[in-house]
Amino acid sequence: MHIGVNRFPLDANGSFGETCVISELDKADINIAFGDVAAVTALAGSNKADNKRNGARWIASSSCLGAMSHLGTDKGESYLHVLSVADIDGGAGVASAELAPGKERAIAEATLVNAMQDAGKLGEMPSLVWLIVAPGNEEEVLNGLHGVLGDSVPIFGGSSADNSIEGKWVQFDGKELHHNGIVVAVLYMSEPVSCYFSSGYEPTELSAQVTAGEGRKIYTLDGEPAGTVYNR
Repeated sequence: MHIGVNRFPLDANGSFGETCVISELDKADINIAFGDVAAVTALAGSNKADNKRNGARWIASSSCLGAMSHLGTDKGESYLHVLSVADIDGGAGVASAELAPGKERAIAEATLVNAMQDAGKLGEMPSLVWLIVAPGNEEEVLNGLHGVLGDSVPIFGGSSADNSIEGKWVQFDGKELHHNGIVVAVLYMSEPVSCYFSSGYEPTELSAQVTAGEGRKIYTLDGEPAGTVYNR
């Protein structure tokens, strides 16, 4: 198995031009891409990631202010970071769907099964799963995946975002661009898989109690608007 990372800038015309070396990316079994909304949207419209035309499968997620890797950190500029995985001995599969209120768990289960089928491994547990999902109901989505996988298969990835966290995030499966969707990739390999979690945050001495909230939304902390408390 071989892993590579590339970083491509979006030009003034809103495209990647000749900077996106497709001949190299086509050698991968799967390309996992990250960038701001503009970069991922440009990727979806470029046909560079056409899963039917090219050998490699693609998935992509927008992120707040872009992405970071050893090649650089985006700070509001439009770049596409691509993690390419090649020579996976068991292959990979991708599937996606639009989410619907109250049906997130069932949709997640079905999307995972479709990804297994895309890999030609229906009924066989993958080595790992990569998840891209619109924010809001991640717990139900994970419950759906665990309902099929159990607890033995690691799940990587996470929620999409945009620069202002205002619902403009996107998810891409190599063919279709979603705004409230789920994308699941399954990878099958003989190499052992391990994982490590680092949040990038440090605790402070400040604390507060939720005094008004509903579902995932926090309205007040210690009787004050939550945004005011968070911004201190």
